[in-house]
Amino acid sequence: MNDALIIGPKEFQSRFILGSGKFSLEMTKAVIESGGDFSPYKLLALPITFMFKPGVAERLSAFVHGGGTALMTYLSAYVDENNQCFRGGFPGGPDVRKLFGVWAEDVDGLVPNESQSLRLKGWQLAGTTGFSVTRMAEFVHAGDAEVLATFTGGLLAGRPALTRRAARKGMAWYLAAETGQPFLDALYGHLAGLAGCRPALPGLPSCVRASRRAKDGKEYIFLVNLSDRETAFGLPCAMEDLWRGGEAAERVVLPARGGTILRKAGGWRREEAFNRS
Repeated sequence: MNDALIIGPKEFQSRFILGSGKFSLEMTKAVIESGGDFSPYKLLALPITFMFKPGVAERLSAFVHGGGTALMTYLSAYVDENNQCFRGGFPGGPDVRKLFGVWAEDVDGLVPNESQSLRLKGWQLAGTTGFSVTRMAEFVHAGDAEVLATFTGGLLAGRPALTRRAARKGMAWYLAAETGQPFLDALYGHLAGLAGCRPALPGLPSCVRASRRAKDGKEYIFLVNLSDRETAFGLPCAMEDLWRGGEAAERVVLPARGGTILRKAGGWRREEAFNRS
């Protein structure tokens, strides 16, 4: 099973891919159209997936019931493939509402000088319980979903901002607000851990992205340096730098805006890397 899958508008996909948290930096992710197959993945992100095409709700339900973790955000599952609103309330009508255990009654656009935030109830992310909310927030009713965070200000004060519902073997999370990147980084890092996602390569610098691919029983790590400076860092075990002669080394140097492909010397076993990280 692969790690994380992201579907939804490209503008919002990038916030999960290019953030600075461990989820953004280290997890192997795929970005597909909503008509794709969810089953090979452990964690599914649906940021502002406004349109639900035929079959998406059924495959999403099967994914969660089968043991997957899904997080859907505000302004998701409002319309079908004909841009017609779903009957039975948002998100997605009765079936999707039941899966997530919430009903989104309305959405509030925050004016530039309006302040809003959310507060976690009895738990922390990144060592804190409070996070800022920007631009958009939904008026949500929690049915049988557990309320994990509430809004703190205005008409939404005390209303659910983050919920979670167990569905057979899996979990369906709902985020009812647009937040800053620190919250997204912390939340998706938390969900990745709960879902059993492992980094492609642990301990990377913040400017480096990694992706894992496998072929013929061997696993390869693709690295790219997003900065304008040469970046050097240590590896958790000796690996072959295939773009630079293939010699085994425990340290790699990436040129500015450059990359390479790594393969563990003598064959790659992820568990060994994690035991040393």
